[in-house]
Amino acid sequence: MKFEGTVFVGCFVLVCVSAVYKDVVYVMDRSGSVKEADFDESVDFVYNVTEYLAIGTSEMQVSIVIFSSSHSEEFDLNDFTTKADLLNAIKNLRGTRTTGKTYTYDAIDYVRENSFSSAKGGRSGANRTVVILTDGLSNNFTRTVTAADELRAGLGAEVFAIGIGSTVSKSNDELKGIASDPDSYYAISHPRPNRVDLQRRCLCLLPGNTAAIAAGAALGALAAATTLIVSASLLRRWHLSTKEDPMVLAAVGQYQQAPIGPSKASFSFA
Repeated sequence: MKFEGTVFVGCFVLVCVSAVYKDVVYVMDRSGSVKEADFDESVDFVYNVTEYLAIGTSEMQVSIVIFSSSHSEEFDLNDFTTKADLLNAIKNLRGTRTTGKTYTYDAIDYVRENSFSSAKGGRSGANRTVVILTDGLSNNFTRTVTAADELRAGLGAEVFAIGIGSTVSKSNDELKGIASDPDSYYAISHPRPNRVDLQRRCLCLLPGNTAAIAAGAALGALAAATTLIVSASLLRRWHLSTKEDPMVLAAVGQYQQAPIGPSKASFSFA
């Protein structure tokens, strides 16, 4: 079996392309409703995707905001200009204690008002992307959805929400609300297969007629209808059910202006 530019995320493999010029802010939930192991998995997700990015002042820039009852910007867009330094900073987030309430809306408002400013490294010519990693259990559904809408409207940002963990909201209404597009919402519930099983039934994202390579895709995977976008037919083919714990992973996204959209990508089993 051949993989080109594979990115391992939990039990799945993403293959993605797209060289994009973006300022990307990850907003990561460390509230008490998120298990610490699940937060570490979120960190691993960001780390694994970042490994395949072109990082720099004329390439992609990455910032991370962590939130619970309060929020903090762990580093700004212009804090790290080399991939090695950025990866080290991301890795150091593992082991973060999860506690407190889930004020997702406050974190989103902070990002809208601060994270893309020139003082924090925001570039006037860069596309803006926000990736929210959460279990979708905020303390105020309405305020969270409104904050995401204002972020998109105020900054023209692409907003993605990725629900990771065994405690992710079973309805995922909040994640769908952040996405604003029901057609872009998908949830997968799955056991943890061994490596052989993973390779046998892995999902590969094959963009159009282009060779599948990971070339700067913070959001090749995410912008291609976000990470792990799976159609209902594929879910049926896998015979997966939302009752199959222990782990649920959901992905939703707003992708009207995505570098790679659903119409430009197809899925197949390798």
